[in-house]
Amino acid sequence: MEIELQRKLAAMIQADKDMDNVIKTLDKYQTEIDLIGGTPLNHAVNYNRNEIIKYLIYRDANVNALFEKNYSPLMSAVDGKNIEIVKLLLEKGANVNLKDKYGNDALFKAVDTLNLDLIKLLIEAGSNPFIGNNPENYSAYDSAKDIVADEVVRYFDSLK
Repeated sequence: MEIELQRKLAAMIQADKDMDNVIKTLDKYQTEIDLIGGTPLNHAVNYNRNEIIKYLIYRDANVNALFEKNYSPLMSAVDGKNIEIVKLLLEKGANVNLKDKYGNDALFKAVDTLNLDLIKLLIEAGSNPFIGNNPENYSAYDSAKDIVADEVVRYFDSLK
């Protein structure tokens, strides 16, 4: 795929316009095409385009495809507090233990959102808040304590 078309398709996903046209365009290509920094799924999750995300997932897009800074679609959905898409990605096999270039996983990122429902989803899917994920061996639990996320800390303590 030529670079100009890659840019156009990435811009179409980012723009909050005619999703039917975006889907028709995506239908012409495989789900794993590179759109300058990631797959269509990476871009759609990054911009919370749920309709496009669902379309791509049901076309068997790789839910663990990494893009810039080794971000996974799950990490982007967590950053966007998009619980609906987090659930869908987990149902479709998203790996909760993938790490970004800093060694942090989706649970570590979820702690920053202070969204306990999101954190519980990731724990139920197999995340462990007590394992240090980065070179400093700093865990999601450590992060919750440092940012004084009392409700999250209490929840993590209840898991011990």
